[in-house]
Amino acid sequence: MVRVKRFCFCISLRMGSILIALIDTAVNLLLINFGKDVSSYHIEKAVAICHIIGCVMLIVGALMKAQILLVFYLITSLINNIILIVYTGFVFTEIGRAALYLMVLPTAIIVREFCL
Repeated sequence: MVRVKRFCFCISLRMGSILIALIDTAVNLLLINFGKDVSSYHIEKAVAICHIIGCVMLIVGALMKAQILLVFYLITSLINNIILIVYTGFVFTEIGRAALYLMVLPTAIIVREFCL
């Protein structure tokens, strides 16, 4: 098993963990403040708040050398990523459906013109 001793080959793992938690917190705060107000947004907002708590746990765990606090961050990160994948699939499905309509509509108009 390979044991990593540095983050990005230049800083300690503790500082790397804190850096990841701070960036992740900033991204989730942007999501909370600038998200669209749709029904799926409320679920994403709740998950983002839980993940921010997980980021705080990661920072506290890195500062206090408590590895058990990392587990909460990993769980919230996993849930956040799963919901993001589902939401992205939903958005792409809607975009795909709209693109399909945009492709079918001109074809239907052309067929109608030639058939009439």
